[in-house]
Amino acid sequence: IGASNWAQPGDALTWQIIAPEDGLYALTFKGRQTSRGVTSYRRLSVNGEVPFAEAEVVGFGYSGTMQNYTLANEQGEPYFVYLHQGTNDIKLECVLGGIGGVLSEVEEALRNLNALYLSTIQITGNVPSQFIDYEIAKKVPTFVSTMQQESDRLFALVDKMVEITGEKGENTAMLEKMAIQAAGLAEEPEEIVKELSQLKNNISALGTWIVNISTMPLELDSLMLSKDTASLPSPTESWLQGTIADFQRFWATFFHSSSEPPSA
Repeated sequence: IGASNWAQPGDALTWQIIAPEDGLYALTFKGRQTSRGVTSYRRLSVNGEVPFAEAEVVGFGYSGTMQNYTLANEQGEPYFVYLHQGTNDIKLECVLGGIGGVLSEVEEALRNLNALYLSTIQITGNVPSQFIDYEIAKKVPTFVSTMQQESDRLFALVDKMVEITGEKGENTAMLEKMAIQAAGLAEEPEEIVKELSQLKNNISALGTWIVNISTMPLELDSLMLSKDTASLPSPTESWLQGTIADFQRFWATFFHSSSEPPSA
C-alpha cells in the first residue's frame, strides 16, 4: 500500500492492529522506498498520540527491494511502544522531516534569484545583444551581492542534503548547477548576456526540484509486532524460495482453468 499515492506532506495511513496482551512492542514495517538519494519521513502515532519525541520524524531510507524498517535509534536498538490488549490504532503521517529546513532555504533562494532575473531583463530584454555593454553591476546594484549570496547558500544546502541523505547525486545536482552559475555571474556580471536563457532554465528547474523533493513515496507491505527483532522473517525471498516460486509459475502455464459451466 502507499507508494506514490502516499507521498505528500499530510497524507496518512492508519492500521488497526490487535495486540495479544498489554505490553511493550517493537514495530517493524516491511516495505521499500524507491526514491534514490531521498529519505521519506513519517510521523508515528499510537492510539492518537505520538509516543515519544523520536516518533515525530521517522526516516525510511532508499531501498530498491523490500526490507524491514524497525523503529529504532541510530545504534539499531529498537524503540518499544506500549500497546493495550485488543485493537490499537497505528498511524503514519507523511512529514517533511529534516528536509523541511532545506526546502525553506531553497524556496527563499528561488524567490531572490527570480526577482533578480526580472530586474535584469528590464535592462537587457529577453534576448540581449552581445554587442551592448549593459553595465549590469551598475544598473542592477544588487546583482553581484545577490548572486554571491545565493551561490553560497546553495553550496551550503548541497552539503546539508549530503548530510541528511548520505550521498551526493541526482537530488543535489540541480542545487550545485544553480550555485555554480550564480558564482560565475557574481564574478562576471556581463556574462549574463550569454547566460540569460540558461539562468531562466535553471530557475525554472529549481522550482521543479522543490516540487519533486517534497514528494516522499513509501510502499509498505506489512506491519509486524514483536518483543524483539532477532526472529523477524526475512523481507525478501531466499534463492531457493525464488527458484521454487519461479518453477510453480512455470508449471502453472501448462494448465488452463475454465470458468465456463459444464455443458448439459
